[in-house]
Amino acid sequence: MAKVANLPAWTDDCRVSVQEIDAQHRTEHERFVRKVGYFRRSLGIGKPGVAHEVLDFLTHWLVHHIQDVDRRYSDCFRAHGLS
Repeated sequence: MAKVANLPAWTDDCRVSVQEIDAQHRTEHERFVRKVGYFRRSLGIGKPGVAHEVLDFLTHWLVHHIQDVDRRYSDCFRAHGLS
């Protein structure tokens, strides 16, 4: 793993965790992009109820993303005394 300049040595522990998270993170963003495409097509054909689907999807995605994925990044930092 390549070192990033000016980071303390303990950040290597976090970057190992981050590498694992990054694969999931990319997958979630790919799913997000596919879903946005679905919403665009649905809106284009006038499918009823799409606005509610968009709102539900974005609410779930953002809450999950912040409370799960992003939290894993911060857990490592907190474990090493950063807040």
